[in-house]
Amino acid sequence: MSTPTQPEKLRPFLGDSFRFFKAHITPLLQLALPMALLTWGMQTLVDQYYLNLDRDPLWPLERMTLPVITSLLLNPLQQGAMIVLITSIIAGTPRSTAQCYRIALSFWPRMVYLSIVVNILILCGFFLFFIPGIIVLGRLALADIHCMTGQCSAIASMERSFHSTAPQFRVILVGLLMLFVLITPLSVLVSSAVAASSIPGLSLLNTVLHTVLQSLPCIFLYRVFSDTHKASKA
Repeated sequence: MSTPTQPEKLRPFLGDSFRFFKAHITPLLQLALPMALLTWGMQTLVDQYYLNLDRDPLWPLERMTLPVITSLLLNPLQQGAMIVLITSIIAGTPRSTAQCYRIALSFWPRMVYLSIVVNILILCGFFLFFIPGIIVLGRLALADIHCMTGQCSAIASMERSFHSTAPQFRVILVGLLMLFVLITPLSVLVSSAVAASSIPGLSLLNTVLHTVLQSLPCIFLYRVFSDTHKASKA
């Protein structure tokens, strides 16, 4: 039997990812809820703070910077917990939400450092005529999964990701692009509806929905990781 080409692998990878998402939507929601509540609460406090603050020329820049800092600190924790959950489900021993976050918390400093370094490298690549940023994005896409599953350092995780993603480079890029095209319009549509509504609590539901949808790229990348890991042992 011939080995499937990269385009031939994309459809089953995406199909497996959507099936996993559908089959395990309840634990994914349970995992997303604590982080969504924390993110929503912090954003509410920030909004309230700026409403009561005398505005100066720097306040818009500060207000834009705070969500970025919050994202850099909280996203690695959520991503780590998501990887723990996916790994446990595949192993047949699903972990509770508390267990997932407890394990992810022990990796949190390492994951934050990894996230900052990878994002800086991607941004630098985009500034260098865009193409290097795309290459870095694709080749380091599995770094956080290697960090959590291999329990290795941030630098070692990037090295492992860089070497393991070479055969799946186009699959990763096209798959992430397709998920981005699917998720972004839905998120924007819901956010616009929430902004136009005055119903209390809708903003929290929007945050929960956004958090759950962001699990799809992680599930897809884990599917690619499983394939590369299997191929490396063959």
